[in-house]
Amino acid sequence: MPSFTSTHLHTPVPVPTSAGAVPAVPSAKGRQPATVDPPVAGALPVVGVVTGRPLAWLRVEGVSIALTGLALYAAAHQPWWLLPVLFLAPDLSALAFLLGRRVGTWTYNLAHTTPLPLTFLGVGLATHRPFLSVVAAVGLIHIGADRFMKYGVKYDHDPAATHLGVHGHAKPSLPAGGRRPEAGEPSPRG
Repeated sequence: MPSFTSTHLHTPVPVPTSAGAVPAVPSAKGRQPATVDPPVAGALPVVGVVTGRPLAWLRVEGVSIALTGLALYAAAHQPWWLLPVLFLAPDLSALAFLLGRRVGTWTYNLAHTTPLPLTFLGVGLATHRPFLSVVAAVGLIHIGADRFMKYGVKYDHDPAATHLGVHGHAKPSLPAGGRRPEAGEPSPRG
């Protein structure tokens, strides 16, 4: 049986270079993967955004969640015209941003992650309330479609930033330290 050293268990974390790109990390076979380019030339990569193969797997997962939601909706025997009417209902959670960024982010993320629709599904099945199962199905379809289109869970610091990308009127990405420089403080970007 081969012995493993700590070098087998630790994968180096890429650190942004002065040019803004993340240097490649050698794979187990010594090949160099492509670098992760920042969203804006000269900017640091967005901290906390999934890229590469993990992103592809999360998008595949989104498709499977949406297809599961479609199967649940079909099993509920509801009219198909109702689905496009209800599809954007989870986005009404964005109205909570009127109460502040933190409340808005929390509410939006609650409506755009699977615990809420799965709870509706469980309660709907346990209590024989098909309406709750339909709500769950629509929520899963919406979440799956969002994940496929790279809309993810929002960060508190910037609602345009999600774990799958930056959307809308994006602000510049945060530096690797996770905070913006104060007035008069030198920028880490040079």
